[in-house]
Amino acid sequence: ENFLITNANQFGFKKGHGTDQCIYVLKEVIQLYKSLNTCMSICFLDASKAFDRVNHQLLFQKLEHRGVPGYILRILVFWYENQTMHVCWGNLISESFQVSNGVRQGGILSPYFFNVYIDDLSARLNNLPIGCKLGDFVINHLMYADDLVLISPSTRGLFKLIAECQKYGIEYDILYNPLKSAVMFFKPAFMSKIKMPNFTMNNENIKVVHEYTYLGHILSDNMSDDLDILRQRKKLFAQGNSIRRKFYMCTIDVKLTLFRAYCATLYTSQLWVNYTRTVMNKLYIAYHNMLKLLIGVAKREHTRPICVNLDVPYCPALIINIVFKFMGRLLKSNNIFIKAICDMDCFYRSCIWKHWRSLLYANGVG
Repeated sequence: ENFLITNANQFGFKKGHGTDQCIYVLKEVIQLYKSLNTCMSICFLDASKAFDRVNHQLLFQKLEHRGVPGYILRILVFWYENQTMHVCWGNLISESFQVSNGVRQGGILSPYFFNVYIDDLSARLNNLPIGCKLGDFVINHLMYADDLVLISPSTRGLFKLIAECQKYGIEYDILYNPLKSAVMFFKPAFMSKIKMPNFTMNNENIKVVHEYTYLGHILSDNMSDDLDILRQRKKLFAQGNSIRRKFYMCTIDVKLTLFRAYCATLYTSQLWVNYTRTVMNKLYIAYHNMLKLLIGVAKREHTRPICVNLDVPYCPALIINIVFKFMGRLLKSNNIFIKAICDMDCFYRSCIWKHWRSLLYANGVG
């Protein structure tokens, strides 16, 4: 395990890390600079089939430089050099051929190998004198496996970060797709009419967007969470109706178990800070109506007694519980960036923590 340690910027496939924590750090950095009336430029880079383009020889060289014992390397080399594949198309199967690129699909070690393969890019980016101040640290990128977001308080800095990624991609056969990548600007009000420069990669323009789905969470350039709440509402309807359609013959206990597992998760709800009350109320109504629909209760029935009797969390209480658990995960985290945010210097400036405190105090928690 010590041979697979990667930079703190990498949140993918690491114990105690998750997508929600990666999104949290990104939103904290943006909110911090927004509170200082500073423009922020970020770029979401899409690596085309990154796991399938890992060069075996370069991967083993990186593992050797990390001090992986020779006998383990020889096993891995033999394992990868002697793998063959077939292509199946209809009833036809091709002859076997050797594979020289890509980590094994579904392999236990594959995500860790990819993290090692991409880790030098993280080190190179960290060595650049570009980034956002976060406590005692400077952060200019975040990774979740092959999902990479570049962060800079200046457009010139973002140009340099993109150029470094292109350079690394040429050296290590990582192809970034500019058509699926995106740039987003977070500008204070007095800069709203200022025209921002165009960014290119591989002689293609990278599109500028006002919202982007990053790790399943919709991020908007005005930092509103309304679109992400609407995304969760649509997902709630889709999953609830799927349970109702596929398991209509099952008992209520089975339906409630499925409802808790698929509808009561509310992905990234702990990160909803800036939203309109109308949009949030629509989510509450969708959640409670879907519960009533599954158990065959009329919509006009009061929701709280139903939730109490069936031991299903009431939606506002569910979000508070998710927030409380997430706060505990952050305080226990060993990630240097999360620690920096939870440090007293940043703690009281954090818009997210301020919202959490008001939410918990208003409901008599803490």
